[in-house]
Amino acid sequence: MIGETKGNGVILGIAAISAAVVFLPLFVILATTGIDTSPISGGGVLNPSGIPAAYVKFVENAGKRCAEISAPVIAAQIKAESNWNPHAQTSVGAQGLAQFMPGTWATWGKDYNHDGSTSPLDPADAIGSQADFMCYLAGYMKEKLGTGVVKGDLLSLTLAAYNAGPSKVINYGGVPPLAETQSYIKKILADIENYSQPATGGKATIATQSSIADQAKLWLGYPYVWGGGGTSGPSGRGSDGRGPGFDCSGLIQYAVYHATGITLPRVADAQIRDSRGTLISRDWSQMQTGDIIGFSNSGGGNYQHIGIYAGNGKLLDAPTTGQNVELTDLKNSSYFRPMVWQIRRFSK
Repeated sequence: MIGETKGNGVILGIAAISAAVVFLPLFVILATTGIDTSPISGGGVLNPSGIPAAYVKFVENAGKRCAEISAPVIAAQIKAESNWNPHAQTSVGAQGLAQFMPGTWATWGKDYNHDGSTSPLDPADAIGSQADFMCYLAGYMKEKLGTGVVKGDLLSLTLAAYNAGPSKVINYGGVPPLAETQSYIKKILADIENYSQPATGGKATIATQSSIADQAKLWLGYPYVWGGGGTSGPSGRGSDGRGPGFDCSGLIQYAVYHATGITLPRVADAQIRDSRGTLISRDWSQMQTGDIIGFSNSGGGNYQHIGIYAGNGKLLDAPTTGQNVELTDLKNSSYFRPMVWQIRRFSK
């Protein structure tokens, strides 16, 4: 559902934004920064299973609108919004497959089946307009990532903007700590796999490792809290008074559990020694997004810190008190380089 609050009226938040940038070509917005904005899960090849046959072509076309929003993302979002009911309506006025509010539809609705009218209850119009709006939001969020206004991964930020409104994402500097919005994002990220398949055909088995990173990315910007977090999410308060949040092993426990169903032990040393994960050599050519890395400054006798390899030489972790869950440069880190590493890959 599109909205600034649970009332889902995004038009108020988007109006000011639209006045400033809506007429910029989308490719101009998307080209302004060097941030990696590839979809964080679910490649672009659609698995049509579970999609009403009449809508498959609409979804496939929608997934070609911009590189940041694939057809599986569009499908998973529709599933979360309306469960594929083109007549879905809510008490606050959201309508159709993509749950557009009237004010938002007035700005973004287009006649995609060329029948001379536009309606959020028309599947062709709704899905095409959903893709336009999502690509616009992706461009806008990418711009804000580039200027440091928000932090997080692009897809989660874009989904948050669609659900809660872009102004809330800006105000919180990332995905808002709203239960509805966070549940919405998690549901869609988890469902992208069901709507994805490899180009060679058949249902995809998206790398569980990537899903581990996706789960952790949901909490970028949350504070480090010693002893905080676990399979149920962030918890506790740190000695700096901030919270709820995660420590390094709490974040790992959450991400691995929600991506694979595996409940790891609570402390870093036990997690990285857990034999349910396959040992991977410390070789950049072998490491994959979502691999778990334990770090030891005692020669491997004890692993005091743990994080997730996020690809492109980056580490995703909860570092220490006073800092937040973040992405950092692992490949060129003078801090981590001399330590002993142990790397494991967990899968379903």
